[in-house]
Amino acid sequence: MRAIHHTARQVRSADTEERIATSARELLRSRGLEAVTMADIAARAGVSIGGLYARFPSKEALAVYLADKRVFEELERQSAGIFDDADTSAGDVVRRYMSTAAALYRRNRPLLRAVYVATRTGTDEALRARVREFNQKLHQRLREAVLARCRGARPEAVNLGILSMMSTLRELVLFGQPVSDLARLSEEEVVEELATQFMAYVDCRRKKK
Repeated sequence: MRAIHHTARQVRSADTEERIATSARELLRSRGLEAVTMADIAARAGVSIGGLYARFPSKEALAVYLADKRVFEELERQSAGIFDDADTSAGDVVRRYMSTAAALYRRNRPLLRAVYVATRTGTDEALRARVREFNQKLHQRLREAVLARCRGARPEAVNLGILSMMSTLRELVLFGQPVSDLARLSEEEVVEELATQFMAYVDCRRKKK
């Protein structure tokens, strides 16, 4: 009987968490992080404000949780096949990864904007550490995939190239046209130009034998 009760409680908890996640995602999409309060999320989800805070200490923590479950894990799953395909050239690995990331950024733009603004301007080091941990893990996989396929590429150049490429992609896809307004490119053009720039910078011309 105790096990059945425990299982039922787990199901109810999971259902509540899903309601909170859905409500928060809808509110972030329509109003943005700054305009949404924890009370708004609790009311939309049909939970007490105390129950909400018991699960998530802040709306920023909730946003990072949503990004982790809805975006970061999906990007990790989709990227695994790209990195593990030994017959794919370094350039195609970079293009496919960037295209996958751009599509996920676009589909989850309000949420990811909230996450990156919160982690850049907030004081919660745990949230910044979680986002940094995910970025490091995926960027390390991309770094290894490039170095395994490129002869003579310097690790330092690959590291800086990835940082530059991903920072530019986030700026363009999540936050729109940059202040310089030098060029307006489609998402596909952005991916192609960034991949081309990266490959030229790291001087990756041939696959290792």
